Amino acid sequence: MCSRLTSSRNALAEAEWHAREICGISLADPTDAVRINSAQTLFVAGQVLEGVEEQNIILKLLTDIEINIQKIEVHDAM
Repeated sequence: MCSRLTSSRNALAEAEWHAREICGISLADPTDAVRINSAQTLFVAGQVLEGVEEQNIILKLLTDIEINIQKIEVHDAM
């Protein structure tokens, strides 16, 4: 039972580490194409990370991506 609990905690710690890495990449101001394609991974990262501050950062990143997509759609429609 103890090894199962340890394994579960290790898996959660790794998932949180990867989620923070994904956020770091998005915060590094990548190109528009990278940002747009990171929306799904940011959404999943938001489900893994439980801190309110971390979730607020992810929400802002997703909102910025949505704004970028809207700008691209308006530009393409012209």
